[in-house]
Amino acid sequence: MNDFGIQPNFKNAFLDGILEMIEFSNRNFEIQDLGLWRREGWGNQLLLSPFNSIDWYINQSLDKEREQINAQSLMALFYCEPWQDDSKHLDLFITNRDLFAPGTNFILGYALPGVGAVVSTKRFANMSLNLACECVKTLTMHEFSHVLGIVPDYRRFNVEESLGKHCTNQCLMRQGLTVNKWVSMTHDRLRGPALCQMCQNDLLALAHFNS
Repeated sequence: MNDFGIQPNFKNAFLDGILEMIEFSNRNFEIQDLGLWRREGWGNQLLLSPFNSIDWYINQSLDKEREQINAQSLMALFYCEPWQDDSKHLDLFITNRDLFAPGTNFILGYALPGVGAVVSTKRFANMSLNLACECVKTLTMHEFSHVLGIVPDYRRFNVEESLGKHCTNQCLMRQGLTVNKWVSMTHDRLRGPALCQMCQNDLLALAHFNS
């Protein structure tokens, strides 16, 4: 899904990141690009039907004083979707709005394993378009990897706890708390490989376990 006004180049980078991680994981996913998602009967901008449009999810999770989406609240809504029991799926969302999580000034992305992820283009807006798109792709690959389960709780080596478990190798699963860090990680990804051997092994092990 995407927010209103997402640039097509950013959306393509988002989709490319998802597809590349699916290829890395050796798992089969049916992908549906729902775009600016609104079900029949979703309502209108003044009266939104619960769980029936991306507008409602944003409205419910937006901190209007901060003008930022509370990413934790958004993930909680994805988790509580009434049709998750009948039609288990992952929700992946790209927005041009700023994000935060409790205890932070801002974050660029957020994921809940087995549920979904959100990535924001907001902090990349002043870069060259090519670099911004590559950063969006790196961020998408990182957050979708968290959705798929890496870095797993059982791993004890080359990891750190920093707003969740992250890799310490030269790998896109490092933590990125600043825009400059994501630029550096993007340059590393482009030089390859995107994932260190430990994260590749974890990803394939989790795919086998969940198959």
